[in-house]
Amino acid sequence: ETQKYKAIFGLDFLVANGIDFINSEEKIRWDGISIPMNDESYANDVKMRANRYRSYTPEEIINFANQKHLTTEEKDKLKDLITEFEDLFDGTIGTKKGVEVGFELLPNSKPFYGRPYNIPVALEPTVREEIDTMKKK
Repeated sequence: ETQKYKAIFGLDFLVANGIDFINSEEKIRWDGISIPMNDESYANDVKMRANRYRSYTPEEIINFANQKHLTTEEKDKLKDLITEFEDLFDGTIGTKKGVEVGFELLPNSKPFYGRPYNIPVALEPTVREEIDTMKKK
């Protein structure tokens, strides 16, 4: 059976998440990204590229749109902190060498095991490619 809609979201969900449907332009705008309403391959590509690790300069980080709430003094402090630990913002993931980390748990706390989620079939090749890239680093 063919379904007419791939997903249906309520207005409360769309408003809460800042998802705008611009019907006159046939676009969906969310989190600074605009995508055509009917181009699934483009939407998946944008989503995956947005999640890729990349290197950011301290200036880029302090000037992201979501940093508008910071004062000039706070931005300067953030920039100094980012510059001091620049190797953490080089766009890669991995192990931070030379730093031992510990976590104090509340008494009687129990580990949480969440259910793993399947990767959508359409995204499997892209995800596998990204995993292979990360394994090589």
